[in-house]
Amino acid sequence: MKTETFQIKRDHFVIRGKLLLTEKEVSDIVIISLGLGTGISAASSFYEAEKICQTNKNVLIFDFMGGSSVSQSDGKTTEMSTLTEVKDLECVVNSVISDDRFDNKAITLLGFSQGGLVSALVAARHPEAIQKLIFLSGLFNT
Repeated sequence: MKTETFQIKRDHFVIRGKLLLTEKEVSDIVIISLGLGTGISAASSFYEAEKICQTNKNVLIFDFMGGSSVSQSDGKTTEMSTLTEVKDLECVVNSVISDDRFDNKAITLLGFSQGGLVSALVAARHPEAIQKLIFLSGLFNT
């Protein structure tokens, strides 16, 4: 497994994350959207990404802008909302779609809690690219 730093701009802010690439040549990718107050710096979040990568899937895990007090991405928690997170994830999805290393029609969105809601909203906007949608600790369970 190879790990790369992921960084992309949205407006005048930067979204940051990690890209985990398998050693095998596969073209599908799982994009992990974390829940409210969670960051990729949490060992459990990164551990899940590593486990998925070990199944020969490329993985992109990122922090929403202002998504937590430990977010590596720009932005303040007081300026974050579900709709700003949708913009963040759309920016990430568009980046993956334009990256030649990945099949732009074989993207899986995996969302934890609020990240699941955000993933569902973005998947509805990109039906041609999003092949699978997975919810963990879903916000829809209330």
